[in-house]
Amino acid sequence: MIKKDTGLIDWQKSAQEIHNLVRGLHSFSSAYTFLNGTRLKIHRTRLTNETAVNLRAGEIIRADKGGLFVACGGGEKTDVLEILEMQPDGKRQMSAVAFLSGAKLTLPAVFMK
Repeated sequence: MIKKDTGLIDWQKSAQEIHNLVRGLHSFSSAYTFLNGTRLKIHRTRLTNETAVNLRAGEIIRADKGGLFVACGGGEKTDVLEILEMQPDGKRQMSAVAFLSGAKLTLPAVFMK
């Protein structure tokens, strides 16, 4: 049975697990996370071949015209997940690039559970 908190992203999980959660909840509800106290629904992600070293789970490692890339799993070696589409509370669904053009995001930033 799917509950409301089923969609809360646990960034300690692998990029594959988070990607599957986003895909699995897309037609029913949405996976979501928090950034600077604002809830963000995550609608589409893409797995990457990238890995990062010594980053916190949920840490945004790159946010630019190339997209929004997040460390998953945390620890010594982490997977990297690309966020393609998202929706801040009270706003429409948009690409991550469109979100970044309007957001005042200063790195390092971390998505919270």
